Amino acid sequence: MRKIAVVTVLALGLVFQSAANDAARVLGFILMSAETVDQQYAATLSLVSFGEAAGAEYVFDSLERVLAARSTIRLGGQMENYERLIRLQAKALGDWRYTNAAPALWRVVEDSKDPLTRAEALIALGGLRATEYGERISLMLRDLNARPAQDIESGEKLAYAAILALERMGYPGGFSSVFFAVDAWYSRRIKDQAVRSLPLVLADPSEELLTILRLESNPRRLRALQYAVASNLPPARKIEIAAYALNIGLTNVPSDRIEYATVATMRKLALNALVELGDRSGNSAIDFANAFRLAELNNDIDERLLVLRAMGADRSLESARELAAIITRLNEDQKAGRVNDERNRLMQAALQNAAISANKELFAALQLVKINEGWSNTIIRLANTALAALQ
Repeated sequence: MRKIAVVTVLALGLVFQSAANDAARVLGFILMSAETVDQQYAATLSLVSFGEAAGAEYVFDSLERVLAARSTIRLGGQMENYERLIRLQAKALGDWRYTNAAPALWRVVEDSKDPLTRAEALIALGGLRATEYGERISLMLRDLNARPAQDIESGEKLAYAAILALERMGYPGGFSSVFFAVDAWYSRRIKDQAVRSLPLVLADPSEELLTILRLESNPRRLRALQYAVASNLPPARKIEIAAYALNIGLTNVPSDRIEYATVATMRKLALNALVELGDRSGNSAIDFANAFRLAELNNDIDERLLVLRAMGADRSLESARELAAIITRLNEDQKAGRVNDERNRLMQAALQNAAISANKELFAALQLVKINEGWSNTIIRLANTALAALQ
């Protein structure tokens, strides 16, 4: 009995499917017989409303016929209806994932003068995952990013559609164009969409972020680091990017005050990231030392304190050597009478981070502090604590 029921259900399904296909064929025949733009729109709308993907081939054939007739369409109301028809067909083909339509949809992007129609075709290409057009869409977005469009509204429509297209097709090469859209001339709506789309365009943009750090402006470098730190990248990749950002922030030091502040912010974020991510490789030890010296020249105690924290958290032999050199120099300054609240604060931080490092490379420097009777009891106590922590 159960077998009969199953066979009956399957048979009914085939009947319904056949009926649906027959209906789609009928509606498709009506569409292909339609002569005017209005008739084609009504027939397409009927097929779309019917909702069966079997109608896609008829809509596609109609779109190709419609595009071939563009030169015969008069400007004004007829052109408006013509563009409306193309938008309806483009959206339907995208929703139905009719991949054969990709070349026709790109032709819409190239030939149409209507930004809304072009946008609909771009979004449809994204729905089709037509990655063969990803590079062209990425370049289009890059050009849009570069300067405000004469018609702001039209430019934003195209930018929004290009971002969505790159997101939906998951085109990795589009990451940088979408990334740059975030700080382009667009309204907040477009920029927010770019932020949402970025992780969907490319899940692991490590190489792209490193390229931005190497080649782009300082504000973009800072934003690349911020994106990396906040992303779901593996910690090892975040450490690589943060270390590179720190190095870039030391080898490209601008003289302009505002630019310098941006780069200093990047270095501080990189230092914090290396600490929080638990980097203990010692690879950044030389950069730590250079960052300390640069911050000293610019009288930035906050950055120097961050460097000391990074040296301690790193716990490597290389960082311990640099930390020992700083402790030794601060101790010599004290013996020479160069003492103030700032140097005392730096020495306290250095000793606290020496205890965290717990590397035997610090032994000699800590001993020098311990036997220097010129230091306060607080400094001597911290030196003893650090010595006790050495492994």
